[in-house]
Amino acid sequence: MLAMKKKTMRSIISITALSLAICLISPTLTACNNQTTMYDNARAEESKLDVALLSDLHYVSPSLIESPSVESFAEKSNDLKTFAISSAIIQTALDNIVESGVKYIFISGDLSDSHALINHTELADLFSQVESKGIQVFVAPGNHDVAEENGYEGWRYTSIGTERVDDFYNQCVDNETGDDITIKSQFKEIYNDFGYSEAIEVNGLNYVANVGENYRLIVLDNCSSDLTTDIVNWAETQVKDAILADKTPLMMMHKPIDNIFDGLATVMNLVTGDSGKLTTAQPTLLTNKLAKAGLKFVFTGHNHANNICTLKTTDETETIYDIMTASLTQVDNSYRQLRFSENYFVGTIQTIFDVNEEYLPEYLNATEKEDILQGLKLYSYDQMENFLENILVTNNDTIKNFISEAILGEGVEPPEGFDAFVQSGILDLATMPFYRSKGGDASIEALYEKYGATLPESDYENVLQLVAAAMNQVFMGGESKEGSESIISMFDATIKAIIVNVIDKGLFTFSDKFLTIPEEEMYTVCSNLLQKGEFELLNSRILNNILQLPVMTELNNLIAVFPSYVVSAEEFANFISTLEIAGILLNMELEPYFQSTVETIDGEEVKTYTGLFYSDKCLEEQFFDGAVKNLVDDGDIPDRYFAIDLRTFEYQKIN
Repeated sequence: MLAMKKKTMRSIISITALSLAICLISPTLTACNNQTTMYDNARAEESKLDVALLSDLHYVSPSLIESPSVESFAEKSNDLKTFAISSAIIQTALDNIVESGVKYIFISGDLSDSHALINHTELADLFSQVESKGIQVFVAPGNHDVAEENGYEGWRYTSIGTERVDDFYNQCVDNETGDDITIKSQFKEIYNDFGYSEAIEVNGLNYVANVGENYRLIVLDNCSSDLTTDIVNWAETQVKDAILADKTPLMMMHKPIDNIFDGLATVMNLVTGDSGKLTTAQPTLLTNKLAKAGLKFVFTGHNHANNICTLKTTDETETIYDIMTASLTQVDNSYRQLRFSENYFVGTIQTIFDVNEEYLPEYLNATEKEDILQGLKLYSYDQMENFLENILVTNNDTIKNFISEAILGEGVEPPEGFDAFVQSGILDLATMPFYRSKGGDASIEALYEKYGATLPESDYENVLQLVAAAMNQVFMGGESKEGSESIISMFDATIKAIIVNVIDKGLFTFSDKFLTIPEEEMYTVCSNLLQKGEFELLNSRILNNILQLPVMTELNNLIAVFPSYVVSAEEFANFISTLEIAGILLNMELEPYFQSTVETIDGEEVKTYTGLFYSDKCLEEQFFDGAVKNLVDDGDIPDRYFAIDLRTFEYQKIN
């Protein structure tokens, strides 16, 4: 999901440049003393439906891996997901579910990591074993399961390289019917017993099945192709029919409907360059139709995080609760347990802390087994840190190239010393210690002290640890306000350190388009940024240099034409007006963060901008309080443990 491709990296650089330009230029939860009441009432009622909700299994057959140490498996080893032991994690989770007494398992897509047939047939066999113990399994197709695009081919990873195995791409013709055997038809055939054979209606990979006596599950395929209006209308009809049959409609699909991660969705959509990668097609139509028809709950996955958002109809009269579940085989290795009673809906998180040793693949050596058996949580967290280190430290040539294009322009040969500047100015900060106690003069704290500032205190040793902690909190579902505030504080400090460090290392010496900045002006700008979170833009020349970055030309085409240089107060005011257009497109209000004075001249109020930009305040209110809002308890339904009153839809967090 988080692979750094060229389009993604270009978007990241664009966002970073705009951030530099900006910087340089629900209901309320019930009171604490009543928080357990709703949960106690729910547990006192008899259960009408208990469900284990899993997502994003990304199963890889152990038979496809000769050894995790072979070179051909390196890309998989450096992924966020724990492919080498995905089968063991899944089998352990299924055992836990069987022991829990739950009678239904819902899986919201990405069953396998690829179209390799053996992945799907082995997984289907595991589901059959579970069903033999009296549990019903219902699946929804994910993009890794049914998307007809390159990237999901089946491979075996050996010491002599990768070799192709039978997969959904090996399409053929049915000898009896003469019809093409497609990816979708193969998926439906393999998983026929897990939803399709029980269905009262099937429409392509979409189906409807009764679950117990009182509930009806509607599964939508929003991955083999975009949802059409016809399918949305079909789904609307199924919701209405369920209610007419006196059954509570529940829906499951792989991609969430819309508005994942609250404000962070805006940033993530920009980073991917395509909002469709994160959410389903036609979100407004889908929300309006289904909510008006009477649907309240939809179960999703895809983004590997525990997150719940409330989606309102256009007239704000009805609400759908989109309940997204994290990947079982990635941090935080969990699934949801859902319990419906007459008047309440309770959701909890079940985490896989330890893997059953008997399920571990034979190719693991003694050391690898020992690492896993010490605890899955630590093993998965280490996997995430390795993933980040691989991107930012080990294999960062792609990042270097895009930084070069952003600063110098596409196709421009970097001058002597530029690679060293990128390494020391930006990339080294990922592993540079935060504090002098670990790195001495080669620390971010030393950079702060150089400009008379103090680095906030934290338990993080470097930026890699900080990013890993933030990602972990997003994946788990952020409800730790204290931990989130520390993360946000250090992210703010890191962003300022990067800006100051690239200036300090000579950012504006690599092109004759940049204006020379006197040393005393640079010191003042950097000092004010680190100490006060403020920038003097009008007279510092830094704004003019930012406007010369080639990446800004791309932004010009998207939002507005920035002036080449800003010299006068009038031009500066025009620049702020232009930046406001960018802010509207990014759903941000920027003008209030520029210091201004108001005078009355000839009876009219005239606003004059001083050139000072309140960068810390802007970051806090527009980015951290908005885009990273999901890192804290944001007042919406708790992402992990909750109880909902089905009569009033009041909800409480379960401690």
